[in-house]
Amino acid sequence: MRAMLPLLLLVIAFPAAAKNPYEQFYNDTVGGAELPRANPAGKPALYSGGPNKEQDAHSMMQRGFALIGYSAFNAGSGIDDKKAEKQAERVGADVVLLYSNYSGSQSYSAPIFLPNNTVSTSTTTGTVYGPYGQTAQYQGRTNTTTSGGLSVIPRTVTVSRSDYVATYWVMMKPLPFGAKAVDLTPEERKALGRNRGATIAVVINGSPAFEADILEGDTVLGVNGAEISDTKDLTARMRALAGQDVTLRLWRNGSELERVVHLRP
Repeated sequence: MRAMLPLLLLVIAFPAAAKNPYEQFYNDTVGGAELPRANPAGKPALYSGGPNKEQDAHSMMQRGFALIGYSAFNAGSGIDDKKAEKQAERVGADVVLLYSNYSGSQSYSAPIFLPNNTVSTSTTTGTVYGPYGQTAQYQGRTNTTTSGGLSVIPRTVTVSRSDYVATYWVMMKPLPFGAKAVDLTPEERKALGRNRGATIAVVINGSPAFEADILEGDTVLGVNGAEISDTKDLTARMRALAGQDVTLRLWRNGSELERVVHLRP
């Protein structure tokens, strides 16, 4: 019984240890939407992320991946990577980037309770007489255990804790344009002197945008002579013109220029 009590206390101290924190603290970034992926979901690949999550994310998007979700939580050391792999399989991710950063230590009290019993011994002696007058001495002992409650042994346990992050990625089906744009910021609108346009944030390697020398930071002002209003407008025009050559009017480093892009079908 003594050996089982400390184990029981540890189980009580960590009631959620059996849960998968990567599933418990998962955040869906696409609202459950089905993305046009390049291949059916298979066994996910797990990699350790670099020191800069933003740079890693940018690199993944340049390679044609899309972020579908992430997990973020703080826990003790020793979280098994296989739990992240299991969550990746559940959401259909192709690649998982894993991050962990030591955040400090946490101490807590985990006393051990042991029985406080006392044992008393009584001794009995006497003489035994035989039928022919012979005698023999005997002596007996009796042990009696009395329960005295429990003794409390104070104990402090210190656990190292870390911040864990996992990002889940899907390889996208090649898109007609192959670049991700964002709406103009207030600062960009002021600098351009206009409210309409979309800024290229990511160019996918080997895409039509890449081959046409569209650069990250370029602002798209128009398509085939027609001005665009925002990112949604640009995306719709690229899809409508898939498979065709389009002329983009760009703003780059204070000057306007044009680039011809052959869109994928």
